[in-house]
Formats: sequence, C-alpha cells, structure tokens
Amino acid sequence: MKKSVALLCILFTALIGCEDQKNAEQPALEEVHQQHNSERPDPMAWESKIQLDKGQQWKANKATTEGVQNMLLLLKETSTASLENYQKLGDDLAEELNTLISECNMKGPSHDNLHIYLKPLIVHIAQLKEVNSQTEGEKISSEIEAHLQAYRIYFI
Repeated sequence: MKKSVALLCILFTALIGCEDQKNAEQPALEEVHQQHNSERPDPMAWESKIQLDKGQQWKANKATTEGVQNMLLLLKETSTASLENYQKLGDDLAEELNTLISECNMKGPSHDNLHIYLKPLIVHIAQLKEVNSQTEGEKISSEIEAHLQAYRIYFI
C-alpha cells in the first residue's frame, strides 16, 4: 500500500509540474503529502476553478473518457462489504487513474482543465486506499462517484 501512495504522490506531482510549467513554479512533494494527510478538501471546490470551452464541453481523448467510465464501473461493481474492500477499491481506482494519466495526450486549455478536474480525484483515491472505517470508505467512495459523474459536465 505504501508503494501505491508513493505512486499517487508522484502522479500528483507530475500533474502539478505539468500544469505549473506555465507558472515556472512547482510545489514541493511535502505539500502533496500535507494535502493528502490534511482534512478532506471540499469535494466540489475544484468546480470554481474549472472552465468550459466557450460554454461547451472540452474534447477529451478516448483514453481519458474510457478511464473515467472504467472507474465508475469499478465503483458500481466492487463489493464494499468490508474495510478491506474499500481499500482494495482504492487500489483498483488508483491503477485505472494511473493508466488514464499515462495515456493522456491532451494539450492546451482542455488539458489544463483536465488537471483541475483530476487533482481532487487523486487526493480522494489516495484517501480511500487508507480508510480506517467502512463509514469513512462509504463517504469517500460517494465523493469519488460524484466527482466522476461530473466529468460529463465538462468533457465529451
């Protein structure tokens, strides 16, 4: 599990670094750990930062859309009868997210807005992998599902 958390932190840092090339400033890895270990962020705070493409959805590549659909399917089909099931769901979602990120070839403003969308998802998945109770797992998985459902508002 520690390897998975480290991998998520590296992916999060890569996302930040890619976005911040424009800003010429990349946050330290400690900031990622602090965000991950702090109180859960407002699940929908990212919506104040994301933009539409002149009132329309951004065009996403096929791999990104399939990755989101696969994560929704995992949420629907995975048993959540135990704490271990929630943690395994977190691992499975992280694996799918890693694939989505590695296969993303989007560029420009659509890519920038995808980063805004993905940042809280990365944090939520990392939190799900480390849940300490089924109640917490249920809450975080519900937040992940709501986040994944919102994909269709911003991307086609």
